[in-house]
Amino acid sequence: FLIETAQQVSVMAVNYKGRPFMLAATENAAMGYSLLAVCVGVFVCAFEVWPYLNDLLKLVPMPSDEFRTKVLVSLGSSVFGSLVWDRVCVAIFAPKLLWVGYVDAWNASPPWRDQLKSFSKIGYIGAILGVYWLTDQNLAILIMGWFGWRRFFGEQRPNP
Repeated sequence: FLIETAQQVSVMAVNYKGRPFMLAATENAAMGYSLLAVCVGVFVCAFEVWPYLNDLLKLVPMPSDEFRTKVLVSLGSSVFGSLVWDRVCVAIFAPKLLWVGYVDAWNASPPWRDQLKSFSKIGYIGAILGVYWLTDQNLAILIMGWFGWRRFFGEQRPNP
């Protein structure tokens, strides 16, 4: 299940060509976030971070650390290898198309300040989840993270 899902995600990411034919992957936020969420979910299940999630999905625990390592290497090579192989093939057989797509995506990308906001949100989520994992899954960390999110990233209302 994990390898099949990772392959479906990588096929979707590879087959989405973006510019100059359609929106770049960075501009299609819904697709990007959904692919990222599924990919992260697959690796979370493979690492068995939350056994409760694996129980909900009816995934059998890994028999050994060696087997888990083999599965993780297979997942990583499937996802990242297919992306690299696609770019290599396009660079060999259609280098002009590859270059035009990169230049067009660069010109259409939002300003650095807007991108920095997105990266800071991702970093905040990663930090909260890291602290949650390091503190033995204390629910208070998630609650404090939610209130911090609302304070730092919530809509700024004008003062009357």
